[in-house]
Amino acid sequence: MRNYTRFTSNVAKYIEAKKHGLTEDLQVSGYHFTKHILNSIQKCKIFEITDDTKKLLTLTKTPKINDMFKLPFPYTFIDAGFTNKEMKQLGIDIGYGEIVGIMITEGKLLYDKKLSPKNVDGDPLLDTSTVFNGEDTVKVGTAMRITILSITNGKVWFDVFNEDFNIYDKYKDYNFKINRVKTANKNARKFVHLFILNFLNFINNPEIEIVSKKPDEKRNERRQKKGKAPIPERRVIKLKGKLKRYADELKKNRKTWTYNYRFWVRGHFRTLKDKERYGDNVGKRIWIPPFTKGKGVLVDKRYVVDKSKSNKVDSI
Repeated sequence: MRNYTRFTSNVAKYIEAKKHGLTEDLQVSGYHFTKHILNSIQKCKIFEITDDTKKLLTLTKTPKINDMFKLPFPYTFIDAGFTNKEMKQLGIDIGYGEIVGIMITEGKLLYDKKLSPKNVDGDPLLDTSTVFNGEDTVKVGTAMRITILSITNGKVWFDVFNEDFNIYDKYKDYNFKINRVKTANKNARKFVHLFILNFLNFINNPEIEIVSKKPDEKRNERRQKKGKAPIPERRVIKLKGKLKRYADELKKNRKTWTYNYRFWVRGHFRTLKDKERYGDNVGKRIWIPPFTKGKGVLVDKRYVVDKSKSNKVDSI
């Protein structure tokens, strides 16, 4: 829960600082920006993952096609933190000194007939928002709205950006352009987005158990008296079956072959296809965690976070 409590604590500090004009904003971050964060925090379902699982997901290659999965809840918080130092040891630059928590909400692609601006080509722009008001506002699709807290050299930033746009079929001929929010550091956006996709694939694995834990009511009463946000119900992710035995074996012995050094082999997701072997699980996607190969000194093997391009929508 450490990342969630740090996240909410800094939200309160941000709101107070903004009242006194002490914040620095790269884009419009007024009422709706603050309302989105506060509203989402109060409704979030928290998913806790261990440091080992976080590392394994970071070292897993993201599938190219991910449109089969949706958020487990409209407001989801991944209670995980990443430092630039630990990620660089895995060959990844996250752009900031530290990223504290990942909040994901179901964004709406909105077209306001009266207010939507035009881009240089004259096509109407779409805004991604969790607020849906106005008789002239039409919901024409969905997106994933991501909020992260980052800390670099003592500076605290809240970044909101959007990914995975899906325009409804009835509106695909309207030539809409997505009004993309791109304030976050480029490396941070790519890293967080890929981690989320791996997380969504991971929790849909048939050998994953998600255990719900109710909040401590007395603790929440004390927090509210101090003006702090109450801790919501949380989900703890546990491995089971072959996946748990495989992960435990990695911790104990690590896989070794004939190399005179060790290096990380990327994890990946596999779709089950053999009906005779997998029965009713055919079509499901399972996770093969990363593992070290060889023996001796662990060498630093660099990976490019992402070079893929989406052809779903045009960005501006």
